Amino acid sequence: MGPWFQDELAQRDEALANAYLLGRGLAECYWGLGSEATWVSNGRPSAVSPAFLLGADRRLELSRMLGRLDPAMTHETSPAAISGSLEAWGAVARDEHWLSSPDLRATLHEQVRRWYQLVVLGQDLTTMVRPYAKLTGLRGIGRAARLFRPQLALFGTALALVTAFFAASGATAPAWVTSLLATSGFGVFVAASVLARGQSAAQRLLTRLRQDAYTDLVAVSLTTLPERRPEPGAAAGGGARSARRTLESLVRRRSLTTPTRPPPDRATR
Repeated sequence: MGPWFQDELAQRDEALANAYLLGRGLAECYWGLGSEATWVSNGRPSAVSPAFLLGADRRLELSRMLGRLDPAMTHETSPAAISGSLEAWGAVARDEHWLSSPDLRATLHEQVRRWYQLVVLGQDLTTMVRPYAKLTGLRGIGRAARLFRPQLALFGTALALVTAFFAASGATAPAWVTSLLATSGFGVFVAASVLARGQSAAQRLLTRLRQDAYTDLVAVSLTTLPERRPEPGAAAGGGARSARRTLESLVRRRSLTTPTRPPPDRATR
């Protein structure tokens, strides 16, 4: 029945076939999970184990199918956020202390229900974000600094040269020093004017940074993980804040990102 139904959908509409396979694949992450005694067969993970159902190959294929979803079917942030939650569950499947959590199945069932709400029911993912929720890390600031490194370096150079020029003008200094500073400062301002023409590109970078940060936030809000048991002999501590940092780092491993729209002035031309 399954292959026949899949073939029929593929003949009618590839997008429908993709949606069917995606929904089936996400549901199997829970419904295909066997008892703990059946997770290993002949020394290797079986087809009913978390290591297989949430393994790297399946996560990659599910993320590809998420990227092929019709944008009209779901919120534009949902595919990337679901991809992030899949990466988080991939970490659970690789960790024996996480897998030994007593609430593993109940938490995974809740996760699949959330995926169902987004993919099938078309729920707006932003409704899952708690009021005043925010990311705990400063990763976005560091990334912005790296992206705008040339502009920041040019600004710093121009500021230093202009400051030195006025300082040399008010004090006794050789004429060649003042001339060099003035010429260098003028060259920097010319370069700055050239870079100013790339304002549209800078706006797109800022839009991308904002979208990525917001996608991380909604992915964290979407993802529900079981409580990880501490390793034997490990010191207790960390608490909820440490767990949230871990979750944030996991969802950032997603292979999808939210599409970036062109600036309004370019879109209307």
